[in-house]
Amino acid sequence: MTTPITHFKRIERKYLLTLAQKNLLLEEFSDELLPDTYGTGNGVYKVENIYYDTLDLQFYNEKNTKTHGHKKLRIRRYFEEDGAFQKDSKVFIEIKEKIDHVTVKRRIAMNYQDAIRLVEQGILPEMSTDTEVISEIHGLARYYNLKPQALTSYERQAFFGKTDPKLRLTFDTDITFKRKDITLGEKKKKDGNIVDTRTTILEVKANGSIPESLQTFFEKNNIAPVRISKYDTAIEKSENTISSLGKMYAQPRSQYNYSLSLA
Repeated sequence: MTTPITHFKRIERKYLLTLAQKNLLLEEFSDELLPDTYGTGNGVYKVENIYYDTLDLQFYNEKNTKTHGHKKLRIRRYFEEDGAFQKDSKVFIEIKEKIDHVTVKRRIAMNYQDAIRLVEQGILPEMSTDTEVISEIHGLARYYNLKPQALTSYERQAFFGKTDPKLRLTFDTDITFKRKDITLGEKKKKDGNIVDTRTTILEVKANGSIPESLQTFFEKNNIAPVRISKYDTAIEKSENTISSLGKMYAQPRSQYNYSLSLA
């Protein structure tokens, strides 16, 4: 997280590794990876996300019915320690969209209070350097009447490629979720774990193809790509899973223009 990026497209592949496999990978590629300078000296920091969806969980349902342009909207917090989190603390609002096999992300930074006002109340911030992203977030949240549906939190260790800085590897561990009283910085007990605590979710992110050396490592250690979403798993593992009403209204809505003029 060395340089803020507001718009990007990239290939992303996820893998589920044991902690032993993670250590083996880092040992084998120690000369090819550099720790993210954000966080501790070895690239470790924490992440919290609030995921938004409709009351009948349409975004969740669309993962099975909409193969092009499926969106997620979240507020994300990066932090190094469990320090004080205030209403003026910095967060990112992100729209994440999967188009075929390419992930497209648009995001903007603002303070937590303004982010909540924008997404949950439709109140536009007084100043912004990226009105296009603000407009899309505002339109998406208003059109679908989005509500906070899940909070996920985890520890992340991130690396960049030494010769290819556009290559990024992130290892997420101790991944928990919460479905009620969803607030960033809240230390109340979580509902459960997304994956076994003895495993880590590895994401390999690249502008082009996954490096051949990494693919060889995965093949040699019988590690195959997995399809896993932290938000989807939180919904599936919670007691308040998809109702018959939610399924009834799960039909995808085709092409909409969410942009609203801020002039």
